[in-house]
Amino acid sequence: MANVNSLTSASSAASSLYGSRNILSGLASGLDTEAMIENSISGYKTKITQLEQSQTKIEWKQDAYREIISLAANMNTKYSSYTSSTNLSSASFFDGAAVTSTLGTYANMVSAQGTTSSNIKINSVTRMASSASYSVSLPSLSAAQGEEQEETTLATKLSDLSISLTNGTINGVEINFTDTLTSESTIQDVLKAINNSNAGITASYSKLTNQVYFTTNDTGSDQKIEFDGDMLSDLFGTPVEGDEGYSAGSDAVLSIKVNGQTIEEYTSKSNTIDMDGMKVTLKGTFTPTGTETGVQFGGSANSDKIVDAVKSFVEDYNNLVSKLRTAYTTQPAKQSNGSSYDPLTESDRNTMSESAIKNYEEQAKQGILFGDSDLSAMYSQLVSKLTSSGAESSKLAEIGITTSYNRESGLTTLVLDENKLRTSLESGTDKVKNVFVNSAYGANDGLVGRVKSTLDTYASTSSGSPGILVSKAGTKLSPVSLLNNTLQKQISNVQEQIERWQTKMSNRIDYYTKQFSRLEQLMNTMNSQSSMLAGMMGG
Repeated sequence: MANVNSLTSASSAASSLYGSRNILSGLASGLDTEAMIENSISGYKTKITQLEQSQTKIEWKQDAYREIISLAANMNTKYSSYTSSTNLSSASFFDGAAVTSTLGTYANMVSAQGTTSSNIKINSVTRMASSASYSVSLPSLSAAQGEEQEETTLATKLSDLSISLTNGTINGVEINFTDTLTSESTIQDVLKAINNSNAGITASYSKLTNQVYFTTNDTGSDQKIEFDGDMLSDLFGTPVEGDEGYSAGSDAVLSIKVNGQTIEEYTSKSNTIDMDGMKVTLKGTFTPTGTETGVQFGGSANSDKIVDAVKSFVEDYNNLVSKLRTAYTTQPAKQSNGSSYDPLTESDRNTMSESAIKNYEEQAKQGILFGDSDLSAMYSQLVSKLTSSGAESSKLAEIGITTSYNRESGLTTLVLDENKLRTSLESGTDKVKNVFVNSAYGANDGLVGRVKSTLDTYASTSSGSPGILVSKAGTKLSPVSLLNNTLQKQISNVQEQIERWQTKMSNRIDYYTKQFSRLEQLMNTMNSQSSMLAGMMGG
């Protein structure tokens, strides 16, 4: 909100100018010199006040635009940003809200997330995917020092085992043990260094067996465990496929049926498998016999999550279009005498209560953006995104979203039938997702995408390509725009005019101050001479 205190800053400054000048009181001439000077600059003060009122109105306009920009930009972020939890423009939002259930005798052996357009059944799982693993006992102190001593533990130092500290590689990844360890480091320190490396191996220890276990972080038949380096070999031996303690990685093997086509041996390196968009996780093996059945999938949706987001979108959309239409259709208020509400001057404010000032300014700001063509165009584009296509209107209506036109206000808003939306979600998220994410005209051109294109046109906060309203008024959401916008340039221009008129007024005060000062001095001289002559003549 503009600060109307600024309106009389020049006038106040002008008043203070009298105090900085030696203005004679007019005792000699009998003239009210200050009143005469005040009279002479009244036109300047009026001009400055008018300019300051004009500047305040521009600032009010700027604030009004920025309120609309914030609404539009926040709506864009809320429903289009990848970091938003209500990103209705993303298929993943709807897929994440999908609830997929498993059905059949072995339903507990499989879990699933997301949805798929394919008809999928898992007939059997004959093998799970596994990691490569290697287990080995810790070297004994007796073997290292030639005499029988206590059992080796994780706290045993390399120096106690007479093992030299050297670098090594695991699965081809070099580990610089010498950078972080010393000869006084323990076996536990070595295991930590392995786990902190990029070798893709997890090393652990069991006190029960006094063995170290190495397991690849990933599963699949391509997983292996290979050591290279004297210290690693001295501590943990050499993993060799086929030897005791070593197990190679394996792929999952399952029989599946996709859209009627059976794949007897489908393999996967992971137990979590992407099946045409649905993420399926295997929990164990099974082979149905007799009347037992495999695993099928059923879909539903977390209706509350989607309904809440859609409801919020409808509310935010209605709030924005209502603000837009109100802004450019509301006419400025008029006072009882038919005059406009101009910003208050300081003298006006000094005679009014706080509530009276507040009420007055509310009237003065009414209709500040009346007739704005950019706001009118933005409103029309937002409404047309919903009503221009019969196909799109039909899709919206199917999921419970329709438009309502108010004849009195001329406002078109969205109306949500929550029950109809929930019914649409009962069979899955696809129908609702397609309305918001896709359209009859192609992918990524759904309802949110179409609305976003208009919001970007008018309220984009990108410094490289600002929206029309941002270029006009600036916004705190784009700091660069605060000093580089059309209205700010107008404010600066008016400020320059104010300063020029202040200089003119100051110069005029200087001129009359000098003139009246001379007059007073002359009158004082004449009065003195007259007194002297009267004295000489005995009068």
